[in-house]
Parts: sequence; structure tokens; C-alpha cells
Amino acid sequence: MKLSVNLKDCFGIKSLEKYFDFSESNTFVIYAPNGVMKMSFAKTVKTLIEGKIPNDQISPSLKSKYDFILDKGGQMDAKQFCVIEPYNEKAFESENNILLLLSDEGKKKEYFEIYKEIEALKKSSLTGLKKISGSSNFESEIIDTFSYLGKKNIYEILKTILIEIKSSKDEFDFSYNEIFDPKGKVKIFLEKNSVLLDEYLTQYKELIKKSSFFNSNDEASFGTSEAKNLIKGLDGGAYFSVGYKLLLSSKNRIISEEELTQTIDDEIDKIFSDEKLKKTFEKIDKSLDANIELKKLKKVLDKKPELLIHLREYEKFRQAVWYSFLRKLEPGIVSLVELYDKKKNKLEKLIQEAQDNKSAWQDAIDEFENRFIDMPFKMNIKNKPDAVLNNVTPTLEFSFKGKAIDRKRLVDNILSQGEKRAFYILNVIFEIKIRQRSDEKTLFIIDDIADSFDYKNKYAIVEYLRDITEYEKEDGVKYFYSIILTHNFDFYRTISSRLKIADQNKLHAEKSDTKVTLDVEKFSGDPFKEWKRDLCKKNIIALIPFVRNLIEYGKDDKKDFMLLTHLLHKKSDLSYDKKGKRIKVINGSIVKGEQEEIIRDYCESESIGDFTLKETDKITFKDIQEIYKKYLGVGDFDEDILICSVYKEIIKLADSWSSGSSLECKIIFAIAIRLKTEEFMINEINNPNWIDKISSSQTSELVHKYVRKCTPDKTQKEILERVNIMTPENIHLNSFMYEPILDMGIDELRNLYCTSNELKKQ
Repeated sequence: MKLSVNLKDCFGIKSLEKYFDFSESNTFVIYAPNGVMKMSFAKTVKTLIEGKIPNDQISPSLKSKYDFILDKGGQMDAKQFCVIEPYNEKAFESENNILLLLSDEGKKKEYFEIYKEIEALKKSSLTGLKKISGSSNFESEIIDTFSYLGKKNIYEILKTILIEIKSSKDEFDFSYNEIFDPKGKVKIFLEKNSVLLDEYLTQYKELIKKSSFFNSNDEASFGTSEAKNLIKGLDGGAYFSVGYKLLLSSKNRIISEEELTQTIDDEIDKIFSDEKLKKTFEKIDKSLDANIELKKLKKVLDKKPELLIHLREYEKFRQAVWYSFLRKLEPGIVSLVELYDKKKNKLEKLIQEAQDNKSAWQDAIDEFENRFIDMPFKMNIKNKPDAVLNNVTPTLEFSFKGKAIDRKRLVDNILSQGEKRAFYILNVIFEIKIRQRSDEKTLFIIDDIADSFDYKNKYAIVEYLRDITEYEKEDGVKYFYSIILTHNFDFYRTISSRLKIADQNKLHAEKSDTKVTLDVEKFSGDPFKEWKRDLCKKNIIALIPFVRNLIEYGKDDKKDFMLLTHLLHKKSDLSYDKKGKRIKVINGSIVKGEQEEIIRDYCESESIGDFTLKETDKITFKDIQEIYKKYLGVGDFDEDILICSVYKEIIKLADSWSSGSSLECKIIFAIAIRLKTEEFMINEINNPNWIDKISSSQTSELVHKYVRKCTPDKTQKEILERVNIMTPENIHLNSFMYEPILDMGIDELRNLYCTSNELKKQ
């Protein structure tokens, strides 16, 4: 794969053009200091994956360019990208089980959006049901009532009973739990008193048959409830207002709503005032004082004794009650069922994908636990119902130090930041496992994935990245390509070495005011070999801190060490003893140390100390040539530079550079900044005796003294603080191979040099 990238005004990248040729090596690694391009590049690609348009967040009106053109022609398909961020808390955002086992962020987002849409409509559609029914948990009550239908969720139930809901004519004004109590005590009572209830029902039916208004046969019954529904069905008196009449079986004619209501009330009174029926009711009523639940039923029956007729068929009555309650919310329920029908197939497909991914997740867990050590949490896959369809779908369960724990609590309250990042890597491993199953080529944009890991687990990530690099199908074709971005130079060098990345695929990012450039890193992680090979002036100067550290950690020759120190600090002619301690003559005595400890009287015929060094300005390239031969094995400097002052060449080079961003340029700028700043402060303090006493940390000591003695203005203090903070780490070689100075842009160093060079007493 060969890819031309051309970005303009994308999340802080003013301009970036680069041709990535993966034909020799399927991985590029880019060292990009913070603030240069790393996050912006990854964010641009992620935005394209999400189907959105990248832009400049500071100036959104700018027209952005975001071309990823393949050699075979056309823009690269966004589906072929995969961005791996250093950490993404959104991986733990939702508690929906299925989201943990979907193959990518896009599908997780799709599932969650459908889930939220259905849940939101359910909430709005059924909002009034609690007030209508009086049920404390109406959803579970409905599911329990209609469990005989064998449906998996409330949406399927509502869809199945929608016709009954629409056709319900019943009206109930009692609270659901007054009769259908959650503990089931009413149902138990009715079962225990079935004989009395049968007796009551038989007597009721006999009275219905004898009534001049009510009636019943083997197929149907027109009783008290049906009569009340008749009144509602006649539309508030309109039936009679237009001249219609009711002809009863008794040949009586009813010509008004008032007459109909009175007739029905009279007939109901006749039935429920029947002595025999009343005695049976009283027997039942006396048994209703056993507990709170039955007392609630008693209160309802005292007002509406006819409900006993319906309670004999408890489950059927319960269904009728819910039909009645739900009918009041019919439009919302219809909308909810329609939305569910529309989204159901997509949800089922996503759930099936989660099922299909189960083995990939297990592989990911096994690989994670084999590679990442000392993690206090464990995972296993179990089946649970999903949030909407209630289908069985696999989910992750967690334990912390052997105890089961909720995932949200584990992530939010217990895991350290490093452990959270490791947990996030598990999601990354799974993403890659899924892509290994397909034949789709993928370009991974990997943004500092090892950031904040300890070393043992950082190397686990390095090994995993190597697996990605080397992955290929049985046909020998490579399907995975990577652009690894990092601001950590040590990680950059490790990746370059462990993954055996081709030299032309190792890039350094530099940022100017107008563009970002990606140049091949010419040193292959080891600049010292290049500088030794070509001992020109700038390379000789760049090697000064390195050779000085070699002396310090090797033979520890104090004379050689202090000579090079004189080139990194502004020094006068000074004498030292064998241990490198400052020695001088005061009032005819040889003294050393800050406390001016007297060693012995001074005799003019003898040397002051074991060695004396020139002041910084007078040290020549010839003076350091033998040191380079001694410690580097090379040192044949050009004849025409031997008599030149090293100090003057440092300043001359710094003054002349308006471009260039190599490591040696940065080191020379840092040295020049320190020397010019120290020179300014020494002249201003104007006290050689005090200055010569400084034995270590000369720059910071000078800053401290200058601030107290010379009262600089705010601007000067800010400049001096920047110099004091920036130059020590930049000049001294550390275990990360000059990482601090590599992180710094050349423009920043150049500007600081110009500023320090112009320091003057206001």
C-alpha cells in the first residue's frame, strides 16, 4: 500500500504533506514532540471514521483539506482506518452489557443510539401509567401478567396485546396493587376461599337471570359491569337527544340517559341487597382482616362488591385491568410498538455479532492476561440478557482480587490510572482480533498507546505491536499497516529496534508557523555515530556534553571533565586539585572550597594546584582534540579550525542559523543560550571572587545572586527563569538520549537564544 497524505487546517495542523510507501515495511514510526501533530493527526482520521468533516477548531471557517489518496486511485475508505488512542474513557461509558462485546466503536455507538431512542420513547409513552395504575413497578407487573404469551420483553407483549388494548371498554378506578398485591396474598386468599366465591358467583348469576334488566346465558352475560359500559357507550346522552330509545326485554322503553342510569342503579341495588348474596359476601368480608394486603382489598370491595365476580377469574381479570389502564395511553403505545418493529432487526443483528465475537473476546482476554502482568482484576465471559430485546448475549464479568465486582465501580473507584489504561488495551486487543478475521486491509493510527505504563507492561505493548506488524494471512499477504505516533523518544527508539522498522520509515516531526514536516531520522536513534564519522565544527560542539558524560561515568579524569565544563559554563582562568575542587591563593595561602579552607602557605615558585584551565573564551579546538581521541577513538580535526576559539564558534553558529532543526543545532543553541546568559549575569554582578566560588549548578546560582543583587525587571526575570529551566536538561545527556531537547521545537530555542543574547540592564 502506498498512501499520499495531504492535510490542511485540520485540528491545528496548518499543512502536512507526506507520501507513505509501505512496500518495504508495513510500519512507520513518527517521533512527534507534544503539540506538533500527533493528536491532531489521529483526531483527523478518527473524524473521518465517524463520517464527519475535520476542521480547524480555532478558526472553523477555514476550508480544511484531508486527502488520503491511494496509489491505485481515490480516497482511502474510512472503514480501512483504525485509530488506537492512548486512552479512551468512553470505552467504559455505558453499562449495557452488549456494548462490551461489539466489534468496534461504530457498532457500539449504533447499538447505544437505538437503545436510547427506544428507551426514551418508552419512558415518554408510559410516563402516566404509574399514576393511572397506582402500580409501583408497572413494567415488571405487565411482563408478569402476560408471561403466558412467552414473549421476551415488554415491547413484544405490547405488540401482541395491542388489539385488546384498543378494544377495551372497561373502566377501573382502584389502585392496581390494592387487588393485585406484589406478595400475592390476595390470590392465595381467593384460592383458599374458592368454595365461598363459587357460592357467591352462583347466587349472582341466578339474580342476573331473574332481573328484568340484566340477563345471561351459556355464551354471554349482561351484568352490572356491562350495564355501566352501556351508559358510557351511549356517548353522554347524545343517543337519546336525537330521538333514539331503548327497548328492554320487559317491553319497557327508556327514552333518556337519566332514566337508563336510574334503571341500572335500581337493578344493581336489587341484586346486591339480596339477603342470601349479602350473607355470602359477609362471610368473605370477615376473612379479609388477616393482613394489610387483604384489608386493602376489603376497602375496595366495600365500595364495589361486584368486583368479586371478576376476581373469581383472577388472571383474566388482571389482564383486563391492564388493557383498561393501557388504553388511556394508546397513541404512545402504538408509536412505541412501531419504533420497536422498525429497529428490532438491526438490534438482533448487532446481538448476533456479539455472540459471534464471543470466542474472539476470549482470545483477547487470554492474550491480555498472558502479556500484562500484576493486574489485580480478572475477567470471564458469561451470558446475560441484553437491555432491549432480552436476548441472551455474552458479557464480561469482573473480579478484583478474587471478589466479584461491578465493572463501573471497578473502573471509577478502584483501578489506578495505569490499570485503567491496561483495561482499555483489552478493548484494543479485541478490536484487532476482529479485524484479523476479515480480509479487509487496515491502516492503524496508533497514538502513544504505551503512555503512562510502567516498563514491564510497556514492553508487553511493544511485543503486541510487533505481532500486528508481522501478522499476515495464510496466503502470505499482509493485511495490517501501522503509523505509530509517539512523543516519547525512548519508546520511539525501542519501537524502531524491536519492530525492525526500515530506516526510511523512521520519521521525526517538526512544526513551524506554516506547516508540519515529517523527515527521515538520519541518525537511526544513534546520533553519536554520525557525529563521530563527520567531525565538522557543529558535530564536534554537539559532542561536548556526550564526551563530558563519558568521562564522568568512565575514567573520571577531572582535568578533562573540567575542561569541557569550561565550555558549557562561562568560566575564568581557574586552578583545581586532583579531585576537581577549585584552588586559589588568598593573602599568601592556598585555599579551596566555598569555605576557603586554608591548605598551606603559597610559594611563588610552585604551581597553585594540580591543573589550571583557561577561561572559556580562550579554549580552542586543539585543546579538546586530544580529549576526543582519548574517549572517542577519533579526533583528527581539520587543521584550519584548531586555533579557533570553541566559544566563538558556538556563538557564530547560533548567530548564523535562521533555519535547520537537527539535534546538533538544538544542542548548540542550548549551549549558546547558557553561555550568553551567564556572561550577562557575571558582568552585571561584577564580583569575580564570589563567582569563582561557585562549584556546581553555576547557572542557577548566578540567577539567584543576580535577582538579589541587581533587581531585574519582570521581563528579565522571566527570561532568566526560562533559561534556568530549559538548558540543564537540554545540554546534559540523560538515559533517554536527549529526549528533553528533542521535544523542544527549534523555533522555541532560536527565539530564546535571540532573547538571551539581547539581555541588558534596564
